[in-house]
Amino acid sequence: MRRVESREYKVMLQHGRFADRRAALRLLGDALRETAEQVGITIQGSFAAPQKQTVTFLDSCDHLLRRRQLVLRRRVARDELQFTLKARCKDRYLAAGQDLRSARGLKHQRKFEEDISPPFCSRFSHSSRITFRSEADSPCGLAPKTLQQAVNLYPGLKQMLGDEHQAADRTPLMAVNGISAFERVYKGPALTLPGHGSATLALILWTAGRAGESLLAELSFRYRDERERYSANTAAAALELFEAIQRLKWFQPESITKTQFVYGDAGRAE
Repeated sequence: MRRVESREYKVMLQHGRFADRRAALRLLGDALRETAEQVGITIQGSFAAPQKQTVTFLDSCDHLLRRRQLVLRRRVARDELQFTLKARCKDRYLAAGQDLRSARGLKHQRKFEEDISPPFCSRFSHSSRITFRSEADSPCGLAPKTLQQAVNLYPGLKQMLGDEHQAADRTPLMAVNGISAFERVYKGPALTLPGHGSATLALILWTAGRAGESLLAELSFRYRDERERYSANTAAAALELFEAIQRLKWFQPESITKTQFVYGDAGRAE
């Protein structure tokens, strides 16, 4: 069984506060440091210049992948093209047991982690990422145009979709709800958790195009151990910080995840 390589705590923030991103990042950083100190955790450093990319979720018109608890995501940056297939489920063994290996000759990076959302909802995420230097290096160009082309990237999809694959191999794939969000990923601050050491903190902002309206904001922090040796002290401190962040005025209660936003299914459990 795959080990849980990292635990990531995620909260959605009030994205309207980021109209002036530079000022908002400074104020958010101050609020996080003050909040962390109150629970005995140190945060050092500030948010660095963001990584910028365009994010698109791909699926059939009837959301076949989504119905099978799968997500196929494309990220396009200046110097690379990424496809990520993710199986996300509240059942650890169902998520871990999915075959997400890439096709022969294509290198992939796999992760198995625990995602935790407010107030404390745990899901397990098994993902496989394939990276190309450019569209010309990709066997399907900028994106797989049919379900079969997606299977050509991830052969295990054929078994995961079962009988539906046989009837849908030529089914077109498209941007879910026509959404391609411009994503800014801010990293930099590091926090120290008792019994573990350094953990990483990140802020993701989505806008409608590079200069468009703000769509959403997600704050997360993550700690890792490839051998899954997480102590009770570390978990207790992380939980205390997670709950404290949810009391900040920045926190967006009754929020939805990025996937729910794209699919427009806010009422669906994640």
